[in-house]
Amino acid sequence: MPTPHEWLKAIGATESLRDIASRSGISHATLSRQITNGRFLIETSLELARAYDASPIAALVANGHLTEEEAGISGIDVALSTATDEQIVLEVGRRLGVSGSILFDAPISQAVEMAGNVVGHGRFPGDVGSSTQDEDSDEPSVKQPPAKRRTAARKGARKADEAPYAD
Repeated sequence: MPTPHEWLKAIGATESLRDIASRSGISHATLSRQITNGRFLIETSLELARAYDASPIAALVANGHLTEEEAGISGIDVALSTATDEQIVLEVGRRLGVSGSILFDAPISQAVEMAGNVVGHGRFPGDVGSSTQDEDSDEPSVKQPPAKRRTAARKGARKADEAPYAD
């Protein structure tokens, strides 16, 4: 179960507590007290979820008022097993940036190759340094930071420039 601060961040409530309370219609004192206690009450969970367009059911689960089984949210395995083939293909296409019709109309070998081309061109950050990169390449497998740039406003030497570790 996430802490109240973690859950607020997860639903997108990153403003001050006073702003969060105002937006959700809860008093600042109530919100602050429940955060200090480490748990939102059911009513508070629901009001916050509604104010930030989050699922009220997910709010009750995240704040420990319902179990996943009671809410009918048993995880990714249930979602995948209940999804139709069409829904899965459309989601894969959406993630790869390819229209679903291309994936439906192409033979499976061609669809897999197309997906491999999208992944192989670095559209996904998990592919950095993967074994599919050319091992003999002079380019590093991880993007390097840009070279140091000095600004025109720089005057004199900084103490950090004189440190033994500064390059």
